[in-house]
Amino acid sequence: MTADETVALNSGGSRCRVSREQYQHGGSCRL
Repeated sequence: MTADETVALNSGGSRCRVSREQYQHGGSCRL
């Protein structure tokens, strides 16, 4: 996991890696 990645929760409650930019804009990732 790089400095530009963070861990977010998807709608299912499992953790996944998203970029910091995606996290700031979307908050959570989707499957």
